[in-house]
Amino acid sequence: MDETAQMQKATIKQSADGFKVDKYGNLFAAGPDGINIISPSGELLGLIRIYNRPASNCAFNETKDVLYITAADLVLRVKLR
Repeated sequence: MDETAQMQKATIKQSADGFKVDKYGNLFAAGPDGINIISPSGELLGLIRIYNRPASNCAFNETKDVLYITAADLVLRVKLR
C-alpha cells in the first residue's frame, strides 16, 4: 500500500511504525493520524484516528478482540468487533 496520499492530508504526519495482524489477516499499523487497518490484499479498510498525538505501537490481547495503542503519553484500549 502506498501511503503518499494519506500522508499528504494527515494531521499527524508519521510513517508506519508498530504492526500487528488480527485473526482475519488484517494488518493494524501505527501511521498517519492513528492506527491504519489494511486488508491482506493491501486495501485500507479503516483508521482508528488518534488526535494530536502520534501512535507509536499497538498490541492485541490474547483473544485479539481488544487492541491496545500507545500514543505519546496515552495507552488506549479499543474493543474490536
